[in-house]
Amino acid sequence: MEAGSRDGERLLWGLLADAANGSAAILREAGADVRELVRVAGIPVRRATSK
Repeated sequence: MEAGSRDGERLLWGLLADAANGSAAILREAGADVRELVRVAGIPVRRATSK
């Protein structure tokens, strides 16, 4: 797989798994395990921390 293809795939998965744009909710409603998709795709995860 070429670097550009891999980067594009990560961008796509990142957009799909971003809770801010609603895609994650649609994936969850369809039965997808979004956390597992993010893990398999190797997308870095940043979690918000409470103060």
